[in-house]
Amino acid sequence: MLIFSDSHCPARICILGSGGMGKTALALTTLHHLAVQDHFKDAIYFVSCEACMTAPALLAEIAQALGILSDQSVPLDQLIISFLGSSGSCLICLDNFETPWDQDICAKRAIEALLARIASLPTVTLLLTMRGDERPAEIAWTRPFLPPLRPLESHVAQQTFEAISGNWDQWAEKLIQVVDGLPLAITLLAHLAQSLPCQQLWQRWEGKHVASIERNKGHKLTSLELSIQLSIEGTRMKTNPESIFLLGLLSMLPSGLNLNKIDIFQSIFPGLSDILESLIPLQQSSLAYISPDDFLHTHPLIRYYCKSHHPPDTELRCAAQKYYIQLAHKDNVGNIAVFNDQLAEFQNTGSVLASCLLNTFWLTNPDQPYPLFIEAVLQYSKFGAKMGQFSDALFVRIKKCALELSMADQRNLLITWAWCYTHIDKCTLAREKFREALHWSEDTNDYIGQGNALYGLGEIDLVENNIGSAFNHYTKALEFHQKSQSFCGQAQDLMQIGSILFLRNKYKDAEKCTLESLKLYEIDHDALGEANSLSALGEILVSRGLCDEARIYYKKSLDIYELENAHVDQGDVLCNLGRLYVTLNQNDQASQYYKQALEKYIYANNSSGKAIALMALGKIYHLQGENNDALTCQKQALMIQTQRDDSFGQGEALQCLGHIYNSQGHTDDAVRCYNNAYDLHGTVNNLLAQGFDLDFLGQLYHQRKQHYKARDYWEHSLKLFEQCNFNKDTLANTVHDIGLTYCNHKDADLEKAYSHFKQALALYNEYDEKSTYPYKGYILDSLALIHWHKNEIAKAIDYFSQAAELYAQMNYSCQEQQALEHLNKLTDWLSDQ
Repeated sequence: MLIFSDSHCPARICILGSGGMGKTALALTTLHHLAVQDHFKDAIYFVSCEACMTAPALLAEIAQALGILSDQSVPLDQLIISFLGSSGSCLICLDNFETPWDQDICAKRAIEALLARIASLPTVTLLLTMRGDERPAEIAWTRPFLPPLRPLESHVAQQTFEAISGNWDQWAEKLIQVVDGLPLAITLLAHLAQSLPCQQLWQRWEGKHVASIERNKGHKLTSLELSIQLSIEGTRMKTNPESIFLLGLLSMLPSGLNLNKIDIFQSIFPGLSDILESLIPLQQSSLAYISPDDFLHTHPLIRYYCKSHHPPDTELRCAAQKYYIQLAHKDNVGNIAVFNDQLAEFQNTGSVLASCLLNTFWLTNPDQPYPLFIEAVLQYSKFGAKMGQFSDALFVRIKKCALELSMADQRNLLITWAWCYTHIDKCTLAREKFREALHWSEDTNDYIGQGNALYGLGEIDLVENNIGSAFNHYTKALEFHQKSQSFCGQAQDLMQIGSILFLRNKYKDAEKCTLESLKLYEIDHDALGEANSLSALGEILVSRGLCDEARIYYKKSLDIYELENAHVDQGDVLCNLGRLYVTLNQNDQASQYYKQALEKYIYANNSSGKAIALMALGKIYHLQGENNDALTCQKQALMIQTQRDDSFGQGEALQCLGHIYNSQGHTDDAVRCYNNAYDLHGTVNNLLAQGFDLDFLGQLYHQRKQHYKARDYWEHSLKLFEQCNFNKDTLANTVHDIGLTYCNHKDADLEKAYSHFKQALALYNEYDEKSTYPYKGYILDSLALIHWHKNEIAKAIDYFSQAAELYAQMNYSCQEQQALEHLNKLTDWLSDQ
């Protein structure tokens, strides 16, 4: 124990911390520890300094604790020093030492001199408790210094509450969370919970906040409010009157004040002539502390107290509101500095925006009209939704305030509210808000609002894989955006219509829609919109096998994104270029693009992009046989998606891991990955992804020659693909795979196999895009082999000829050679007949 120092230099320990942090409790626990009791025997003295405002009062209290009777002929300090010096080893604890020490400079020096005399005695072990983070001078305090006490960790706070109250429920948990581990608050609440249900205590908290946490008024150990008040009214705080203004400002900032921006704050906050000087008394009194990221924080309970008793004045509050509203307005696209600032200040911005709604002065101030505030709320909420930190509290408060919003503000409020729900995967709530916006827009004959609401409903349909419904919503949205002559709205609608046509393999129609959107973005001078259209055109052309043309579009979009400093979008295009080179079997070039994309995502701190790039790189490594690197990439991607709580992303990473394990022969691990991916994709109702999970399981069991099991998985996956109205080529591939299961076991049924192959070929004939020809060749091979087995040589030759031609067009030399070998055998056989 730190209390036991070597005999040549007894311990001198100071327990520091803010009010209510448990300093006295820790000191008493130490005094009653068995090892301490055994060491010091009866020579343990506890001195309460709470009422000692002067050195004489302190001397009297120490003398009483030591059992020294006053002798007028000898000064009391000499009696005390003589007693301690002549005694054996002893321990003296001076509790609440801040009371005599925290005085004017003359009184403080007298107290420090007395303490130094006591500490100089070689037989005295000294233990102090005092508020603040500053130890009295002139003492050689034992090292390492005991750091100031901090709030309890959540599990310790729960144990403490349960031990005292005997209760624990959801309301108790909320109470413990809101007091943020402050021991005094926890113990007071626990004692109150012995007679009141925790739900009632929570209701009291919501009404009275800090004032609700007290057992009896008039003492700092039974009233949290009084405990905080004593710290704020201490002498150290009086040395700088501006400190109380800084504390009032901190009451608005739950994340604290960013000291890296001290020059900015110094210039905009009135009443704070020197912030750095003002924070010193706060730290000395343990009313505030500086975190490792250089933010000045105060405890949440102190913030609540100051909101009621020491709020910032109107001028300071309005300055803070103006600054954070401007911060919310800033465009962070491509600007990492702004993005990081908005992220670090996110909680502060929300708190300050909420304060605007509590004070109508700001909203009615002609220099800062409320439309600016509304736009700040919209931008702030969008940012929060993208970061996964959205709360609808501001929207609810605005609605309750019944502000006289313009038609555009009312529309944008509802639409943004819905968008934010969409971003955090609350599709049911999002749909309700989009429909509310649609009804409101219909009632007010607002074409833009109707178009935007319909577009939003289409986005939800896409998330839920309701492709047909999404197409209808986008088409209707386009009509209203055309009526309102909204070029941007029309462009967005056409982009999404094009994306659905792309999914339906109608590439030419998709290209037409996307080109129209590009023209509209150009008219609207929307550079990012242009880049988005160019990138989408690249994807369409890749799917049509027009890789050279696609590369041109990708390069153009990349140039625009670079000019706009849109790093995430640059990463997306670089990934698209990587996929293009994968299509061309140029994996080394693809790998370079994926690595560049990863760098962009890392620079932009975009975790979703990082995961996608890592998965793509992992696939390249897998293709190149570098399975260790492939596993590393996919496991990193899975970890990121798990941290993001992205179920779909986790499923995709698990799919990739399944492929690697399967190729290594670790089929049990592969099955586990595919099954887990299926479950995760199911949590977000992504039927298409589940279809592929089952397809991969079918392939695995087919490799194991468990053909019945493979067929079950493939038939189930086929139903899901059909339910999603997915690509004909994928349906054809799956039908062909099912057909193979009728060929590859002892109970082969070639008629059923042939029927499935013909069905697959019919699906391919509906789907005539060049990029899918190789698999169509496999189907032709299968049909040819069955005709060969039936001795229908002419038909077999016809199918092998078609297959060889397709392989030649796609430069699939191995497959072409195999088909030609079959043809040669058949033609030789015919010649011999």
